[in-house]
Amino acid sequence: RLSAQKFVKIISKGALYDTDFIEKYQNKGINYFFVNQGDFNSLNDKMVKTLSAELETSSGNVNKDIDTQYSALHVIESNIQNLGVQPHAIKLAKSVINSSLKIINKSKNLTKLLDKLKSDSKDAYEHGLYLSYMTTAICSNMNWKTHSTLEKISMASIFHDLSLPNVLYQIISQKDFDPSKLSNADRKI
Repeated sequence: RLSAQKFVKIISKGALYDTDFIEKYQNKGINYFFVNQGDFNSLNDKMVKTLSAELETSSGNVNKDIDTQYSALHVIESNIQNLGVQPHAIKLAKSVINSSLKIINKSKNLTKLLDKLKSDSKDAYEHGLYLSYMTTAICSNMNWKTHSTLEKISMASIFHDLSLPNVLYQIISQKDFDPSKLSNADRKI
């Protein structure tokens, strides 16, 4: 952003980009991209389709697949906080869930997988993914393993904290959290 009305164009409409391209700008301290209002829906749809395709095709590397799930959940979180729950967020969440179920079914060491997810769990979307894996594992051991049941419990796990601002999530997820110290504005959320 050069001024209130001037921006630097870094991607032309319809141009391809990937997470490496975006990370390059994030590493420079740029956290937001300006998109014309008329182009937003098509950009968002393209992003959802790209992430959904990545999630449906396992890389063979669990860590890379989980990173793709995190990227998708970060997009979902951002969309929910800025636009509310939209159909594309639900569609992308279902892709994350299906990817998670594949990883769980292939996992020979579920405890190691859950430990990795728990150690990564610092943001609401990461916590939601960890909880999704945990609840899916529990349901599977209780003979509640129909795809419909696992999808619903995973969806609830993923979405339960996504509407919270990240700062508030960081506060309430602390081990020594004291609800009486929340401001009135934070309590309303």
